[in-house]
Amino acid sequence: MAKYRFTFPVVSDKDLAISEAYGVRQEGKDSPLPATFVMGPDRKILFVKVGDEIPDRPTLEQILAPLR
Repeated sequence: MAKYRFTFPVVSDKDLAISEAYGVRQEGKDSPLPATFVMGPDRKILFVKVGDEIPDRPTLEQILAPLR
């Protein structure tokens, strides 16, 4: 992620606490569904993509579009 020089925080959820809070932890598994949330400076959610399988993820363009 360093190569993109983000000017905002990017969160990793190693203990699944965030996944649990946002309802994307897979029931009966120690892993989340593939999910991407983009929040604006006002902490409002601008973009959500929750997939069913690992390959079901948004493109970088889809992720960055709400921030432009």
